[in-house]
Amino acid sequence: MIHHKGEKPMPEQIYLGFARHDQPQVTLEDTVILPDASGSMALGDYRPTRIDGAKDAAKGLTQVKFAQYPLDRIGVVSYADEAEIHLPLTTVGSHAGDINKAIDDIELRGTTNMSAGLQAAEVVLNGQDNQSLMDVAKAHLAAVLKPNASARAAHSGRQRRIILLTDGGHNVGSQQELFEIADRLKQSGVVIATIGIGGDPSDVNEADLKRIASIHPRTGQPMYCFIADSQSLQIEFKRQAHHLVRMPTTDT
Repeated sequence: MIHHKGEKPMPEQIYLGFARHDQPQVTLEDTVILPDASGSMALGDYRPTRIDGAKDAAKGLTQVKFAQYPLDRIGVVSYADEAEIHLPLTTVGSHAGDINKAIDDIELRGTTNMSAGLQAAEVVLNGQDNQSLMDVAKAHLAAVLKPNASARAAHSGRQRRIILLTDGGHNVGSQQELFEIADRLKQSGVVIATIGIGGDPSDVNEADLKRIASIHPRTGQPMYCFIADSQSLQIEFKRQAHHLVRMPTTDT
């Protein structure tokens, strides 16, 4: 379920890695930052807490985007029992302060519903941000059943990305639903990176996070990593801030 305060698949893309900011860039990017806001994110193995470490890392991504990719857009969504859209897609160069405020406004609540988080991220990436819960549900169903011209226009020419972070595992709803949502996003051209945090990789469901993540075609590995300390998490988010180098596959 999504709490607010289907289109045709795009051609498959090969992602070769992250571009340097001085390389010519044609494609702008839309990124949804999607952290876990369940109660366990209050644990203090990340100083001062896991959620504070995640917030600081997310603001580091904003900082890099502001300096190097100011025309990119960032949306902020968190998930626990339900998902909450804190900020629709917002241009970094003119609204970095609003993005950081939205990150700071994330509050912990409840359990870990990744399905709701991914659904809300999909809503944000499709430009459907100011809707009631019922409107969002209808829009979600319409996107599955019929291509949405306005949604396509909202992200025309932009690479769409989700960075999902968690310190646990999906424990609300079915695993099948979670995988179906992730697959639909990836088939529509969205690149999903997943990050596990905590004291040990056993703290998270690595199998699910690898299954949700996009596959890096050069390595054949999921775009997933586990990070055990806040400093390394900041480095990873700053790396994720850079544009993906990509090229469409050719039909044979």
